[in-house]
Amino acid sequence: MFNSYQLNALAYRFKMTINRLMKAALVIITFLFGLSLCTKESEFLGKGTIIGPDLRKCACWGNKCGCCGNWVIQINDTGYLFVDLPKSPVLDLNQAKLPVNISLDWHKDPDSCAVHWGYIIVDRFKVD
Repeated sequence: MFNSYQLNALAYRFKMTINRLMKAALVIITFLFGLSLCTKESEFLGKGTIIGPDLRKCACWGNKCGCCGNWVIQINDTGYLFVDLPKSPVLDLNQAKLPVNISLDWHKDPDSCAVHWGYIIVDRFKVD
């Protein structure tokens, strides 16, 4: 049989083993939870509808023209302009039947003319 000292030592080891297992489980659960919060590559910042070409007439001075033309897109009830989409075999704007719904990542075009007229740069997209 075991004496009281041996039983206490055995109980202490058992308790320490359980504590280590619980800490390891907590670390694993925290890691998995954190991993689940990561955004997936397939998620996009927003959705938009490419309406068609911007048909405004541009004022030109010599070989410089105003900030107009290109394509009109509506994102969250706001109209924007963009020059082109990233290269894709999926959508050719010159051949597409418009309007086209897309999911996209985008940012405002930092060019001074483009900022004033609401131009954006489409970083990536997929046709919905």
